[in-house]
Amino acid sequence: MKKVSLYFFAILALLTVATSCKKDQHESSDNVDTPKTEIPDDYIGKWIIGNVNPAHFTDYDGTRENDMLNTIAYTLKKDGTAEQFIYIYEENANKQTLTYRKGTITFDQATSTLKFNPTEGRYRIFENGTKTEDAMTASGLYPAYAPQYRNCKLEQDNNATYLVATNDYNETVGFAKANW
Repeated sequence: MKKVSLYFFAILALLTVATSCKKDQHESSDNVDTPKTEIPDDYIGKWIIGNVNPAHFTDYDGTRENDMLNTIAYTLKKDGTAEQFIYIYEENANKQTLTYRKGTITFDQATSTLKFNPTEGRYRIFENGTKTEDAMTASGLYPAYAPQYRNCKLEQDNNATYLVATNDYNETVGFAKANW
C-alpha cells in the first residue's frame, strides 16, 4: 500500500488555511445546487488516512499527543451525503488545524470518480496555546473547493479494506475502512 506523501498534506494544510482564514463576510452556499448521486454499497461508510479520530473533532481541546498524524477522513452515505474531517499539524509553527465540512458526494460510474461537494463547514486552529474558530467561507465550499478521487477501487490488505484512488495532486491514496 503506497503511503500518502507529506507533500499532499502540506498542500492540503495550505489550502485549508487559505480557504478558512479569510475574515471576509461568510458566504453561504445555500443558494448553490450541489450535485449528489446515490453511492454504491461498497463505498458507504467511514474512511480514513491517518490516526486522529473524527469522533473527537468537536471536543478536541488542542492537547496534542506525539503520535498524532495528519489525517483526512470521510463518512459517505448511500443517499449521497457526506462529511469530511481534516487534521493538519505544522510542527515548525506549533500549529494544529482541524477542518470539518459537510455536504454531498457524487460517484461517476464510468470513471470511478468520487467528488465531495461541501455546503458548510467550520475550522479550528490551535497555535501556541491560542484557539481560533470560525465558519468556512465560500472559498472553502462547493464549487470553489470540491476534491475528487479518480479511479476508485477497493483493495484488501491484511484483513483491512482500503479505498484506493488518485487524488487531485495525482497521488495514489488509500483510505482504510474505519469505525469511529
